Amino acid sequence: MHTKKATQHIVLIISVFLLLFLPGCNKKEKIQTFINPPLPNADIPFETLRIDPTEADTIDLPMGTKLLIPPNAFVDSAGNYISDSVTIKYREFRNAAEIFLAGIPMNFNTLNNHTALETAGMFEIRALSKKRKLELAYGSAITIKMGSRVEGNDYNFFGFDETNGTWNFSGYPETETNPTYETIEENIDKLSKQRKYPLDNDFFVFDYTSAYDVTYYQLGKNFGKKQIKARINKYGAKLYNMYTYDRVTFRGQHYDAQFMLWKNLSKKPLPRWVRTKRTTTTLSKIKGNTYLLKVKLDKRTFTFKAEIKMPLKMLYAYAPDYLIKNYEEAMQELDKEHERLATEAKVFRTFELTQLGVANFDKLYIPEDALYVLANYHADFIEDKALYQGGKIFIVPGSRKSYITLTGFIEKKIAIDRSDTALMMFTILPGNEIGIIDASNMEQLNLPETAERTTPKIDLPFRKWEHKFESREDVMKLFGL
Repeated sequence: MHTKKATQHIVLIISVFLLLFLPGCNKKEKIQTFINPPLPNADIPFETLRIDPTEADTIDLPMGTKLLIPPNAFVDSAGNYISDSVTIKYREFRNAAEIFLAGIPMNFNTLNNHTALETAGMFEIRALSKKRKLELAYGSAITIKMGSRVEGNDYNFFGFDETNGTWNFSGYPETETNPTYETIEENIDKLSKQRKYPLDNDFFVFDYTSAYDVTYYQLGKNFGKKQIKARINKYGAKLYNMYTYDRVTFRGQHYDAQFMLWKNLSKKPLPRWVRTKRTTTTLSKIKGNTYLLKVKLDKRTFTFKAEIKMPLKMLYAYAPDYLIKNYEEAMQELDKEHERLATEAKVFRTFELTQLGVANFDKLYIPEDALYVLANYHADFIEDKALYQGGKIFIVPGSRKSYITLTGFIEKKIAIDRSDTALMMFTILPGNEIGIIDASNMEQLNLPETAERTTPKIDLPFRKWEHKFESREDVMKLFGL
């Protein structure tokens, strides 16, 4: 009997132990991650390569990037050197849209001032062997020589700390220009000056302001309005008064749509009010260099197709009356050179990596003409306001090399760059709808009056974006890339 009671006590103790401790053991510990792709199916893919870790190796990647890997550089989590085949996974991010797609935050806190990093090229590198995550051995370093389209010696090197979601300064990279890029540019300049370009009435420029700006900086002359019109007309193109904040991609590079020469592809003539009145225009890419242009004036709208022919600064590269016989051959050669230029780095930045993960060639994003305000955001076009309260707002400077993440909608302190004509903000709403605030909204704010207030406050209403947030193409379109 005594034995039976003792046995019951033991069973009871074991049962209590199981109730208290086993439920926790069955649950996997939730590890917080700071890299969260907003559209997992649209994430930026990795380049995957296999190497022999016991031998030194050099990996050549797009845009001239090189990874120089020393022998015996990898260890497992226990510090054991790896001799089996190693898989290197590598990817690069060239702009804020690609970084956003990868779910990598760019916020940076310095001296209690919240800003963001402005990238000249970000990358992520991982190493695996038999599905085990590897680390770099103590004393080993991978040398990265990364090709970049962004010039300048003022970019530093930062590493992303995945344990707390912060960026840490790591050092100063070496920066060198790419002589191949300069050679291609010189060749393009020569070819541009040798060709004719027969324009007709279908060719047009958006507005006087853009033509003035490009003329001033390209030709180094302060042209008046009449001189600008005369010069554009001499090429055979029309100068309209259409204004847009949209950006376009041409031969692998990003431009303001206003700074381009366009050709009207529609057979119907443009209405007089489109040709003569001050209008606003939005663009939707169809394919290649062809866009659908929607022109608005009060309640009137007109849509037509148009194609980008070249940047205005390229148009100004040769005299209007300079014609030659071998135009077609020169154009073909010029296209080949532009294709080469689109995949060629302007500069190389070199740094020695002592840790795998996400790293960035950056500098701090600093608005040129900052106005600090308390912003109240709202999206009146959706019914259930509670669904987005506490959500995130993304502020994207016109350079498209950075983005700042805000949480919450009420009285958020932000710095508006009054010199940034392409500033954009957006939020992701229920059903993958997008609320957007672009430069056209910002233009309607009375910022000089706001700046005079003791506590500057502004209301920023999101308007409904015409597309949903479903694919990589949607994101690139949202960012204007």
